[in-house]
Formats: sequence, C-alpha cells, structure tokens
Amino acid sequence: MRHLPAIDGLRAVAVIAVVAYHAGLIPAGFVGVDVFFVISGFLITRLLADELTLHRRIDFFHFYARRARRILPAALVVVIATLVMTYALLPSGRREVAESAAASGLFGANFYFESVTGGYWAANAGTLPLLHLWSLSVEEQFYVVWPLVLIVARKHAAKSLAVLMLASLALAEWLMWYDPQAATRIGTKASVATDAARKNVVPIDFCPERTTPALRRTRTHGLSRIVTEDA
Repeated sequence: MRHLPAIDGLRAVAVIAVVAYHAGLIPAGFVGVDVFFVISGFLITRLLADELTLHRRIDFFHFYARRARRILPAALVVVIATLVMTYALLPSGRREVAESAAASGLFGANFYFESVTGGYWAANAGTLPLLHLWSLSVEEQFYVVWPLVLIVARKHAAKSLAVLMLASLALAEWLMWYDPQAATRIGTKASVATDAARKNVVPIDFCPERTTPALRRTRTHGLSRIVTEDA
C-alpha cells in the first residue's frame, strides 16, 4: 500500500490532542484516541482488502506476525518497567498492577479496567498506571474479528460493509444512550463509527484527480470538528 501523507498529518493532530488534553490545555483532546482508531481501521481494512483481491485469501500468520512486531516490543517494555517500578515504589498497588498487566498481556485490559473501576472516568482510574493500555486491547480485538468479517463479506463486499457500518452506528448510538461505558466494555470500535459520522470526517484524499471543492470543504469541516470537539 502506498504511503499516504494525510495519515501522518492526522496522527500528528491526534497525538497533539491527547497530549494537550492530559496537560489540561484543552477539554476534549481524548477524541484523538478515536482518530487513531479510525486511522487503524482504514489502514488494516485497506491492507486486508488488497490481500484478498490479489490472493483471494488472508495469510493470518503473517498478518498477526506483522501486528506483533509493531506492537509487542514497546508494550512489553512499558508493562515490565511498570511492574518493576510498582514493586519498588508502590507495595500497596502490586496486586492491582500485576492483574492489569496480565489482562493487558491477554489484550483484555478494557474489560478488566471497566470491571475494576467502573469506567475510564472513575475517580480511582487515575491511580492505575497501565490504564492507557485499554485502547491497545480494543485494537487487538479488532484485529481478531475484522479479518473474519471481511472474508465472510467478500462476495458481497459493498452491501455487506454498508449493512455492517449502519448496524455498528445504530449499536453505538444505542449503547452510548443506554450505557456510555459500554463501548469500551464490549471491546468494539462501534463508537468510532458514530464519532466519524458525527464529525463528518473525510480526511484522506484517495484519488487526488477526483478531488472537488465540496470534498475539500468536507475534509476541512471534519478536521475542525476534531480540533474543536467539546467535552
């Protein structure tokens, strides 16, 4: 897949938003996590779709090996360093950190943290040093489910994916009305579909020669919604 400079720009916006939010500079920088989810979903779907088109199958071994090489080294360093520092400096938190490390290693951190804290915004959530790994678990769960969905949908890809997107959007809207914490608990990217629809984000120029003024205005509007999203 060819390099898309627009992806680098979106990553920069997402990183700046998250860092600024944690620094207390903006109220809703956590939307950067949603942007990362959208980027990941697009790239993985494009990669898998190209492989299905060329080879009529997905090489699961190589797919997961590539994901492991990209994710596991940094994740292991973070988890091991956190365990060592907790053992040395926070004796009272050893059990909770060890449990969260195990859950993160099994890519179930989002389930674990939701069951322990009641949600990302709970008062005690800020005392868990591996809390941020919930999003990595959601990513990995997506990697397990999405290739299978694409294989099943391959024969009628356009209709199947359209139905899936609408169902995901409807589920996300209902869950966020019924239980705002449900999106992270069930470990899906349903909320991303909702956020993308609400912000009208169309940031990537797939076909430069077909770009229109309306499309450029839409991308600008989507980017402004990401930057100015209120809490």
